[in-house]
Amino acid sequence: MDRYHKRSNVESTFSAVKRKFGDSVISKTDTAMVNEVLCKFLCHNLTCLIQEQETLGITPIFWKDEQLADGEKPAILPMIAQ
Repeated sequence: MDRYHKRSNVESTFSAVKRKFGDSVISKTDTAMVNEVLCKFLCHNLTCLIQEQETLGITPIFWKDEQLADGEKPAILPMIAQ
């Protein structure tokens, strides 16, 4: 049963990527095909991240927006550190 749910999640992700970005690959060489598919998944992950950010009302804080003293490093958010 554990494997079933993992497979279900993978199949759902494949389906979502195909719906958003098409089910064909335009590149001709093997390396380019792999890179194209990886870029599609990267774009899918970014769209999911932005959607959840908007849904949850999260305002991103970028390091360059923080006022840092000389030599001070930006703080890492607790969620990222875990």
